[in-house]
Amino acid sequence: MDLLKTIFCLSFLPLLSSCSSKNSSSCETLAERIFSQKGCPVLLHPPQEKRSPPCYPWHPYPNPVLTRYAFLCQGREACIETPEGILYDCNGFNHSLKEERFKTIHPKLIELSRKLQQSYPRLSIVEGLCCQKHFRFLQASKKSPSEKHLSGHAALITIPEELSLEDLCKALKAKHPIRDLRDPSILEISEARLSLYREGDTSSLLIEILDS
Repeated sequence: MDLLKTIFCLSFLPLLSSCSSKNSSSCETLAERIFSQKGCPVLLHPPQEKRSPPCYPWHPYPNPVLTRYAFLCQGREACIETPEGILYDCNGFNHSLKEERFKTIHPKLIELSRKLQQSYPRLSIVEGLCCQKHFRFLQASKKSPSEKHLSGHAALITIPEELSLEDLCKALKAKHPIRDLRDPSILEISEARLSLYREGDTSSLLIEILDS
């Protein structure tokens, strides 16, 4: 009998030591299904623990990176009544993704917009490349889009601040800017023409890539 007690104690000691170990840790707690003495399954739910989100050594980029997709056709399938009848807008981004000819954006246009975004993070691209249908819709809406929109060589940008051409040149780090003597709101820098218009507290900037 004493021998049986000794064997039982020796077999039970490892179980006790494993339960009392303080060094064991688990990153995830799962519910376990056990069976009672009567053979009925019992589901045990562990206590809920609140854990703070993980901290990473890097910081997310504060602003979205401007790519050529930000300059795709901005049609929204709207319609407008004209003397000739109802004129419909294109479906913009959807048809731009399907056809390569609607993705031709001049790289200098993207470069200048990214430089402006560094100084003015709330910058928005209003118009980039325009298809013929969207271009006609803008004209019928009493807007005056540049014909360079048709080739992806122009972009209309809005910045919710009161800016001057000097502010923009400083942000673009432009060298030797040339002001248009006929229109003080137009300035030419290397490879591009800037046209600035202000509406209240918002500045609208038209960037046109010059023909080389």
